[in-house]
Amino acid sequence: MQSMHLAGSRLVLFGLCLLAVGILLQPNGAAARETIFYTAIRPANWDLYLFEKPEQPPRRLTTHPALDYNATFSPDGRYVIFCSERRGNPDLFLLDLLQPGPPRPLTEGLSMDDAPVVSPDGKSLAFVSTRDGNADIFLMPFRPEGPLAEKEAINLTRSPGGDFNPAFSPDGRFIAFSSDRDQPRASEIYVMAMDGSAPKRLTRSPGWDGSPAWTSDGKRIYFYSQRDGGLHLYSMNPEGTDQRSTFPRFSFPEMISPAAAPEGRIGFTSRDNGMWHIFSANPDGSDLRQESDREINYWAPAFDPTSGRMVSHGPGRRGEAPVILADGKR
Repeated sequence: MQSMHLAGSRLVLFGLCLLAVGILLQPNGAAARETIFYTAIRPANWDLYLFEKPEQPPRRLTTHPALDYNATFSPDGRYVIFCSERRGNPDLFLLDLLQPGPPRPLTEGLSMDDAPVVSPDGKSLAFVSTRDGNADIFLMPFRPEGPLAEKEAINLTRSPGGDFNPAFSPDGRFIAFSSDRDQPRASEIYVMAMDGSAPKRLTRSPGWDGSPAWTSDGKRIYFYSQRDGGLHLYSMNPEGTDQRSTFPRFSFPEMISPAAAPEGRIGFTSRDNGMWHIFSANPDGSDLRQESDREINYWAPAFDPTSGRMVSHGPGRRGEAPVILADGKR
């Protein structure tokens, strides 16, 4: 699964694959094995970029030819947790910013794992996974130094629909998320207790509502919505009341992926002059500022709550990514 998902609201772009199955024959004419040939229309590759200051050239954190995306910080700012397809399917990995080295895996299964987020106390990791056959939200211990904790992962949602993009409240008591459980081919915003109990639907609008993000004080939840015919940002109280448009005077054609930024600002991804960039502004729309540079496209910002640094993903400028076979060979 490649990023951007409309159903999960970081807008996931699904690869388009054309399949053909051939039978390879042994010299005696007996069938040896089936081989699947395919071609895919997908991004060449995405890497992670760390911005120390707004609009300044970033530091590239990953250089793998596969897709790396949907990164987030640990609460202390030391670790970057992200999704990568370097093993052929989406798994979760971790980078230590204090002790540079290759990314370490946090999950290693055959399922799709995506959208990681660490609890405010740094003890738990919520993420989306298909390991039980459906896109659900799971919770497992966050152990950056190991051992792997994925066998301890608990399914919090167990819904017949798809559940996406978990977001912890600042006090760690609640998780907001998007889901199509009540509205196929669209999504709404829900909130539940950290243990998965008492899920409550917060939005009811035509089209897609997704990518919930809490403000740092926990008083508002930001999200993107199609209710006005485009992709724009809205906010509401945690109870689902007082839903209103955010930044209505901005002229951006799309605004997605809201994120709590330093000093109470709201970061987001927007298309500007044909390219996707990261911006931020005060909640009242004042002091609009570009956070990323203008060299390439960037998506899905996340901000370090301690230093204010930002991480996002964008093209890796390495050409086409290699085909990764089911057995892991290239």
